[in-house]
Amino acid sequence: MEEKWLETVISQGCVRGKVTYQETLDALHRMNVAVDAVHARSLFKPGFSHIIAPQQERDPNRTGFISTDAFRSIYEAFVYRKELVDIFKQLSTSRRLLPPKKLEDFLRTEQHEAGADGKKVAELIEKYELSIEARRDNYMTLHGFIRFMTSEDNHIFRREHNQVYQDMTHPLSDYFISTSHNTYLISDQLVGQSHLWAYGSALMRGCRCVEIDCWDGVDNEPVVYHGFTLTSKILFKTIIYVIEKYAFVALRGKILIKYKKTEPPWDPPLSPSRPSTQGQVLEHVEELGDDESGDEEPTKSLLPLKMNLLKNKKEPKSKLKVKQPIAALLSDLVIYTKSQNFVSFQHSRENQKFYENNSLSERKAQRLARGSGQEFIAHTMKFLTRIYPKGTRASSSNFYPQEFWNVGCQMVALNFQTPGIAMDMEGGKFLDNGRCGYVLKPEFLRSAKFCYDPYDLRRCPMLLSIKVISGSLLPPCSLSTSNTADPVVILQIYGAPRDECSKQTQVRRSNAFNPQWNQTITFSVQVPELALLRFCVQDQLTLISNEFLGQYTLPLRSISRGYRHVPLLNKHGQSIVPASLFVHIWFN
Repeated sequence: MEEKWLETVISQGCVRGKVTYQETLDALHRMNVAVDAVHARSLFKPGFSHIIAPQQERDPNRTGFISTDAFRSIYEAFVYRKELVDIFKQLSTSRRLLPPKKLEDFLRTEQHEAGADGKKVAELIEKYELSIEARRDNYMTLHGFIRFMTSEDNHIFRREHNQVYQDMTHPLSDYFISTSHNTYLISDQLVGQSHLWAYGSALMRGCRCVEIDCWDGVDNEPVVYHGFTLTSKILFKTIIYVIEKYAFVALRGKILIKYKKTEPPWDPPLSPSRPSTQGQVLEHVEELGDDESGDEEPTKSLLPLKMNLLKNKKEPKSKLKVKQPIAALLSDLVIYTKSQNFVSFQHSRENQKFYENNSLSERKAQRLARGSGQEFIAHTMKFLTRIYPKGTRASSSNFYPQEFWNVGCQMVALNFQTPGIAMDMEGGKFLDNGRCGYVLKPEFLRSAKFCYDPYDLRRCPMLLSIKVISGSLLPPCSLSTSNTADPVVILQIYGAPRDECSKQTQVRRSNAFNPQWNQTITFSVQVPELALLRFCVQDQLTLISNEFLGQYTLPLRSISRGYRHVPLLNKHGQSIVPASLFVHIWFN
């Protein structure tokens, strides 16, 4: 069936008996073959065929055309991957066709697909099989099987987690919330550019908490920029337009304003007995701690005032009080998320209201997490807590977010414009729950009946085994003049301190087309509910220097068992299809 189908497609695509490079690409796309231009060009050129199999050069005279036989060899090089052919041959009785019952058994026993039945199998055959005869007889050919195995239906990320599946009726404090820091910036914190697209981009990526630093501008037009720096300014009203356009592409239609407030949040903002606050400015009195400036980063509006008070030394540092002007209408907008300066866990237990939330610098939060982990968890069970980068991160670098997620901090604010491991982790964590930007915290971070301490674990570990089988169409090394690289796969676990681990495969030399590793790597994970798994593919330039090629990060609880397709992303979190890994996953 497949041979007949392939001959028909080739004859239609090669009507002259020979094809050009562009016609080859077009024909492969029509045949639904995963292909990229770099590897296709290398296959088309003379001299590359030895990487696939010893053959004659496809275009030895460099005419720009190849024959139908050469086209077939290119097709087979892209499609007939040895690792997938071997699985197909083990399953099929004739080694040519895969009966529906065999496919059903494979899905149920090897892939652990609970809903696998005859109906599901028929749907997959109809979706991925290109041969009309095979679809009619309810069989799957090798090409159809390979298309299925490299598709989203065989993705390592669990399909049921691609939609909102968690209980969304809990208090806000029960969720991890995707949060950005200085959302308006697209580069550094001191002289960088502010741009509207930074908001659109963050919101489209599932970010649910954006930051808008408002300052008085010309002609009473509020502007947004990083105060007391040389960052460029943008109009506040244009940001609101962008937020209106993009805020609810990924979630629900409600906005909470998080800021300081001068009155209890349950008072009606404009009751009949209260005069309008249009244009009024109120004073907010705030007591500063020893290294905090309320809800602000050190370079923002409270810094000069705080520094002057410290120089005068009229009061102990922990008793400093400052007055800050707040527009009354802005104060009225703050209902359930009133910013409150953090003093101590004991002070919060005795005085803080449910609608008040805190912001902590990474340095102070780090000290609290490492020295008072259980108290920190008890605090985040009740109160929203936001962690922001320290002021010395002028280049917009990011801190390591996992240690704050470990103690239940809901809003771990990162610089979305800065690629790296921190943003890979942010992207992977919030893949979960339909990418809506809210992920329900594990029960031990929500309920006081648990005595969970991330630094003192006594739990039965989960055993995770990952066989890294192969890669496909990986990005070539930037130093390569063709399509080669020396790829190595690094597997990283991020989570509770004792769970964190990094292991890697051997290096495969001069092959980015279809490198084979067939190496099994195992992990013991005590807190899988908090763990992230990151696949990172690098090109080994020297023994001490690697070049990043691609990565994919996901929550451990969202991983699927069996033979799975792992798509790769670039450093900005964007897909680099068709680059991928092929792995086998097992866990107890």
